[in-house]
Amino acid sequence: ASAFALARYGDRSGVQIIKGLAWFRQHRMTAYEALMRLGEKSARRYLHKQLRKSKARYDRLRAAVALGMAGDPAGLKLLRARLKQPGMHMGIALALQKLGAKEAREVLGRALSHTALRIQAARALQTYGDTRRVRELVKYLSSPSEDARLTAAAAIVLLTAAPEGR
Repeated sequence: ASAFALARYGDRSGVQIIKGLAWFRQHRMTAYEALMRLGEKSARRYLHKQLRKSKARYDRLRAAVALGMAGDPAGLKLLRARLKQPGMHMGIALALQKLGAKEAREVLGRALSHTALRIQAARALQTYGDTRRVRELVKYLSSPSEDARLTAAAAIVLLTAAPEGR
């Protein structure tokens, strides 16, 4: 688990452990998603193959999300199609946002109403320079839940700050 956490933050020290876990079917997709975050070429090849040939619909979607998060548009059509289906599709929206697709905004905006997703959604919306959502967050500042208040305040700061890289 620690190797995956390290990979999430770009730390390559657990690469050999993750590659070892890729040999086990039950860990394979998670391992290749982590390896993709680290820029491993073998992961890109594996995920492209899963996207094209996997019989498991969920594996194709996970491959599309992992590729999208790395800026690879190979799964864009699948991501757009799944985003239109009912439900909260945070991973799909984040992958689309990384690819610069505008349709992710609606899902990211809805995610602001969920305490657990609020900061991640605000960080993604920040890249669009979308400050319209701040009004929606103000109501959470008086919530009885400390978590709701803190995440709302953090989201407001993110949405009103200059987008990263500008």
